[in-house]
Parts: sequence; structure tokens; C-alpha cells
Amino acid sequence: MLGRYTAGAKQPIIAIGNVLGGFTMLAVSFAAWFGAAPSTRRSGLAVTLMLLLIVQIAAGVFVSAGYSGLSCTGFPACGVAINFSSTLLDPTRVPQFDATLPIHPQGAFAHMLHRGLALLVTLAALATSMSVWRSGARRAAIALGSLLVLQIMIGLTLVHASLPFVAALAHNVVAALMLLAASACLRVREHSERVDVA
Repeated sequence: MLGRYTAGAKQPIIAIGNVLGGFTMLAVSFAAWFGAAPSTRRSGLAVTLMLLLIVQIAAGVFVSAGYSGLSCTGFPACGVAINFSSTLLDPTRVPQFDATLPIHPQGAFAHMLHRGLALLVTLAALATSMSVWRSGARRAAIALGSLLVLQIMIGLTLVHASLPFVAALAHNVVAALMLLAASACLRVREHSERVDVA
């Protein structure tokens, strides 16, 4: 239903719902393929990481759908003045900008928020990777850590290379893979504990 209204939609919330819906279907399919659902005992770090990833993915779509990808041309600083207004984060608001300008200054707030969330995701992913590594599931830990490094590199490329399409596509694909890796880490602790008990 959201896909029907995404084409030509000007409100970011439509794109956000469409992408999150697609990522949810991917995660559910992965969970079904991965095996039966685990018991109620889950890794709190992995749950936190998954929640942060979902928020970060939504924020990334908001940046893209709000035409804010080029709002910050510097790193780590934005490079332009930032208007800290909560109205600029309204996903139902149609972005207002001058299409003749390469930079959309009003999108700088959303762009920097996306970067701030990326820092939180990085910390949560590192903590989850270390926890999973200690539990003995080293492949999951390596996969999550590798995807994190790759995603950071792609994000920097997007900023410095002015949003090349291939990099933007890769950014979305790696975000989906990170979500799947975090989903796999939810079950690692339980399986490891079963092995220890045995």
C-alpha cells in the first residue's frame, strides 16, 4: 500500500514507512530462515542495537526523502550553519528548498542528527560484537564488526563524493545487512548457553 503512494510522494513519512516495511519483511524472512524463535532470554545489547538501527534507518530515509543529503558538506563539522528547529524533523512536512542551490541548509539539522545516531549505533555495535565474541560466536561478531566498518566508510564516501548513486545504494544494503546481523546476535547468547549446559 505504501509503495503505491511512494512514487512522487513529497512527504518523507511515506518513504520512511515504505523502507521500514521492506526492511521488516527482510528481517522476518531472515528470522524464519534462521530457525525457531529463541526463548525469552535475549541479549540486551543486541536488542538495543536493533532498536537503534531501526531509528537510524528511519533517520537516513528522512535525510534522503527530505533532500538533505548534501546539506552537510564537511566532516565532522557540517560546514554550514544549522537551524535547530524541531519543525524541521516533522516527517509529514513537505521539504521547502531552492532547487537551484546545491545545498539545502534547512536539512542540516536532520543530517547532523543522522550522524549523531551513527555514533550511538557504532558504540552499540562494538559492544554487541565484543559480547558475542566472548560468547563464542565469533563469525557473528566478525560479520557485525566488518559491516560496521564498511558502513562508516560508505557514509564518509557519501559526504565527500556528493552522494554517488552506487555508494547510496550500498549504504542501504549494508544497513539491511547490519539489521540482519543484529538479529542473529539476539539468538547467540541462548545457543551458547545451551552448549555450555550440555
